[in-house]
Order: sequence, then C-alpha cells, then structure tokens
Amino acid sequence: MAKRIVEITLAKCHKTKKLFGIRNEKMSDGKWHQTWAFPIDPDKAKREGFDKKKISGQFVAEDEYKCPHCGSRAWSQCGKCGKIYCDDTKIGEVSTCPWCGNSGKLSLGENFDLDSGSF
Repeated sequence: MAKRIVEITLAKCHKTKKLFGIRNEKMSDGKWHQTWAFPIDPDKAKREGFDKKKISGQFVAEDEYKCPHCGSRAWSQCGKCGKIYCDDTKIGEVSTCPWCGNSGKLSLGENFDLDSGSF
C-alpha cells in the first residue's frame, strides 16, 4: 500500500483576511487534491511549520473544499508575494491579495509552487 502524502498550505480569505489551512493529498493521478479547509490560528500555524516546505504541481479542489470563512471554492496565488488566498474573482477581472495588497488581472494557471507543511 502506497504511503499517503498530506501537506497543509496556508491561505487567507479575500473577504475577511482570516487565516485558514488547506489539506492537500497527493493522489495516484499525481495531482494534489484539496480535500477540505479549516480555520487556523496564526500562532498554531507557525508552531506546526505549515509554511516550511514547498509543494509543486497541479491542484484539484474536491467537492468538500471551500474557504471556511466565506465559502469560496476557488483560490489564487499572488504574483508578487506568492501566497495563496480564496478568491471568487472572474478570470480577467482585478483581484487583490489580502496578504500584501498587490492587485492584478486574474489569469488561469495550471501548475503551482506552494509553501506547505506536513500534517
């Protein structure tokens, strides 16, 4: 039986600016499946080291995944700071990162490099 690889990535809600964790599980298709998300205290996230590793590849949001603060099922990665956040902005519209305030037109991506930590 293959070992399950599970990593947590940190994100912020674009509406509330509250922190949350996204559970990513590497599946047999080679993609990271985002199975669910949960609110997390910034101090606990730091203690757990959820920003110490990087995971790369394609990401698939499962039906159970959504931002625990606003319910958005989509996310974006900032082109300036590289952090991720939930985002219900439409492709081609302006999106603003709740981490650093950078704004830009949203484009569709296929592969990502995300900071994460083991869970």
